[in-house]
Amino acid sequence: MERNMHTVSIAMATCNGARFITEQLESLSRQTVLPSELVITDDCSTDDTLALVAAFAARAPFPVRVECNANQLGFRANFMKAAGLCQSEFIAFSDQDDVWLPDKLEACLAAFTHDDVLLAYHNVTVVSGELKPLATFDRHGAPRTVNPPNSVHPSLFILGMTLVVRSHLRRFSGHWPETSNLFNASEVEAHDQWFFFLASCMGTIAYIAKPLALYRRHGGNATVWARNFGVPSQMDHVKVTDLTNFRSREISAGKRAYILERLQNELAEPQKARVKAAAIGYRKLETSYRLRQKLYRSDDIVSRTRQLIASLCAGVYLPGRQWGAGRRALARDIVRGVILPVSERPGCAH
Repeated sequence: MERNMHTVSIAMATCNGARFITEQLESLSRQTVLPSELVITDDCSTDDTLALVAAFAARAPFPVRVECNANQLGFRANFMKAAGLCQSEFIAFSDQDDVWLPDKLEACLAAFTHDDVLLAYHNVTVVSGELKPLATFDRHGAPRTVNPPNSVHPSLFILGMTLVVRSHLRRFSGHWPETSNLFNASEVEAHDQWFFFLASCMGTIAYIAKPLALYRRHGGNATVWARNFGVPSQMDHVKVTDLTNFRSREISAGKRAYILERLQNELAEPQKARVKAAAIGYRKLETSYRLRQKLYRSDDIVSRTRQLIASLCAGVYLPGRQWGAGRRALARDIVRGVILPVSERPGCAH
């Protein structure tokens, strides 16, 4: 397919975004490849967000459609609603408070070099509220420019505002309410987790290492940002273990496996075989997180050592490309799970 045949909708979820939204909207209008439409779902804003959107819509070089929610949905469901209203071949997700570089859409659409590429995403420059550069998202990049099915680590963290996806992935959205968030089991997955999960199992992921947007962090964002984006030291990685996080990831992996097992009946080859392999991998991850929790909850060093050996035999610490936790997790579990006294291990009573 020729690049000039691509059509892309921008899906933006808003809620009290008046402080920065005009700057973001103007950056959308400066794209070297303009979108076919901007779809905005507003989640009961009480500030001037809608007035600013209306003023932009009057001068925008593309159609702007606005849907106002009768009741507040929260950012996860609001983004999913916005995606569902888009009418183009591709969907690009937009936050209300960032700034896109002019070639963002053009570069992302160019990454869809064949039909098997289901999702493209890019690096960003992290900036302050005043657009002062703070860091980049380098460490969250995919291993390669083109990443085949089931080759990207399932816990890779990506930002929704970097994603462009094929809109036909929405056909599976009926399964989205069955998901569980990687970081909080009481919530469903965010739109970025959901679409990245589907695309990485079913097809190819394209990654653009060049920063194509300014990711603004100003203290009022809907999501939390960890300021330290440098490469963590080995010991920093060893020090941190959160059993609540392990439990959330176990639940998430199990639900993803369940969804994939059901999706096999809806797909033809080669996607059916890919999804089957991914379901097996997620079941392995589910078991891995369960075994690691048992290690940390064991009371004496003998039982902890036995649990570590059982985890080793189960392949828990294989490389990430083999659905394992890797060597750094092994080092962390030896130090924090086996060696330290009970009172010093995370998740244990003091």
